[in-house]
Amino acid sequence: MQPACREVPQSPVPEIAYEGVGKAPRWANSGTVIGTVKSMKEVYGDLVAQMPETTSVGDQGIFNEFLHQGRITLDYWSRLFWANAHNVNSGTVVNTRYPVSAFKDDTVPYHLLPPMLYFSRTGEYPVAIHFNDRPHKSLLEKWWGNLWWTKPGFKLVWEKRLETGTMQFAHNGSTVRWGDLCGDMPI
Repeated sequence: MQPACREVPQSPVPEIAYEGVGKAPRWANSGTVIGTVKSMKEVYGDLVAQMPETTSVGDQGIFNEFLHQGRITLDYWSRLFWANAHNVNSGTVVNTRYPVSAFKDDTVPYHLLPPMLYFSRTGEYPVAIHFNDRPHKSLLEKWWGNLWWTKPGFKLVWEKRLETGTMQFAHNGSTVRWGDLCGDMPI
């Protein structure tokens, strides 16, 4: 086992949270990365530069080398990303207000609150879901219409925002209108 895998920090999540399904997250997942454009350009530039030398470990292995070097950190608690591999039964779509309040509030009935994914192993409501468990990719289709931003009431909001929305590409700084890039997507 390479030092990049063997010598990364242990997860701060208590082992009991993952009892019966394995160990708490400890290694990088190259499918869920976030950072400033400047830092991502640097990280991905270095990753691409190292790829020809380390084809046996791929991007996943290089990200673990970056983790070992302290260049990146992990979202151990799944506050930003929930990777569903080995955790499929730990995610549930629930209607709730966020952040969850200890105070009772009957102003808005629960069925009208936004549906969000609740990750029972850490008690978090992750911002993004990464469907990286091949046998359960069907959950992507099943859950797609259940999340708050896919509801019919948000269609006008999305249309208005995307009408003028643009995307900027880190590699060359070019900007493209959303409609020109993803105009046919059913959002």
